[in-house]
Amino acid sequence: MMVRIAVEDVFTNWGRYIHKYERHGTSEYVPVAGQETPISEWKRLDFGQDVLPAKDQGKAEKAGGTITYEDYRDRFWRNLD
Repeated sequence: MMVRIAVEDVFTNWGRYIHKYERHGTSEYVPVAGQETPISEWKRLDFGQDVLPAKDQGKAEKAGGTITYEDYRDRFWRNLD
C-alpha cells in the first residue's frame, strides 16, 4: 500500500530545538552530471516496485535485487550507529 499526502500547514518549532548545522560532506545520492546516481534503498523494497516511476523501473535488480521490509529496517538502523 502506498499513501500520498498533501501538506496543508506546517508547525514550525521554536528555535531552541534547532541544532547548529555542520557540513560533513555531500551525499552519494546528490546527482552529478555524467554519473549515474545510486538508487535509494527504499526504492529496492519488494512491495513497491510496481508503483515506482518509469525511470526507476528495473534499477533494483541492477543494484542487487529487491529487499524485504525487514532487510530495509535492519539496514536503516545499522546505518544510524
